[in-house]
Amino acid sequence: MEDSNSTQWDEPRKNLFSIHKLDYARGKRPDVDCILCGICRKDPEVPNLTVAETNFTIVSVNLYPYNPGHLIVFPKRHILSYEELTKEEAMEIHEGTVKAISILKNFGTFRVST
Repeated sequence: MEDSNSTQWDEPRKNLFSIHKLDYARGKRPDVDCILCGICRKDPEVPNLTVAETNFTIVSVNLYPYNPGHLIVFPKRHILSYEELTKEEAMEIHEGTVKAISILKNFGTFRVST
């Protein structure tokens, strides 16, 4: 198993902002069962807005953000409830959240929701 710290965090952040909210409001959405699973499998229907990826998690710009820099940290495995996370997934989600906060602080604001 790779170290959970082996991420893409050092790469440029070309995806911190998304302008797709207007499309969402107009009803234009990817035709996938689960948007997060679509991101994980790099479905061509879903724009790739990945900021970082680890063994068990992905950090992505929210496809339909409410605010600039709206990031989402989620497991690669499809789950219905937070309680289903493995210890490894929970640890990487925590680490991804901390990294996301440090990036967003550069833009002056952040908010964490679960």
